[in-house]
Amino acid sequence: MIGTVKLYQTHKGQIPGSVIKLAVGVAQLLGVQMELAELDHQAQLATRQNWMPFKHK
Repeated sequence: MIGTVKLYQTHKGQIPGSVIKLAVGVAQLLGVQMELAELDHQAQLATRQNWMPFKHK
C-alpha cells in the first residue's frame, strides 16, 4: 500500500524534527490500520465462501 501524508504549517521555516517524527508515526499507524482492515475484509470473504455451500435455499 502506498500513500502520502502532507504536513502544512502556518509560518515560514523548517518543520521541527519532532513534528516530522510525529507525522511518520501517524503515517505508520494509518498504514497498519489499513492493512488490518484489508486482512479483516479478506477473512470475512473467506468465511462467507466457506459457509455458502451450507446455506439453505
